[in-house]
Amino acid sequence: MPSIFSHAIFASAVGSAYTAEPMAMPVRYWVLTAACAMLPDVDAIGFAFGVRYNSMLGHRGLTHSIAFALLVGLAVGMFAF
Repeated sequence: MPSIFSHAIFASAVGSAYTAEPMAMPVRYWVLTAACAMLPDVDAIGFAFGVRYNSMLGHRGLTHSIAFALLVGLAVGMFAF
């Protein structure tokens, strides 16, 4: 089963594959790449607050949607770079 750490490693690997010179990228690029890959699994915190698995706010709900990915990507792109 994938973990948040394997998500970060995979995202970094894909990021380096599509970057001409990976070492030329700033550190914040790599940190944000890993953070954005781990972000959808933050919904697991909801279990501690009684959010059910099949709820829209549960695991694989809202944070695993294309709309969430687009909004996070746009926000990170606008504010981080």
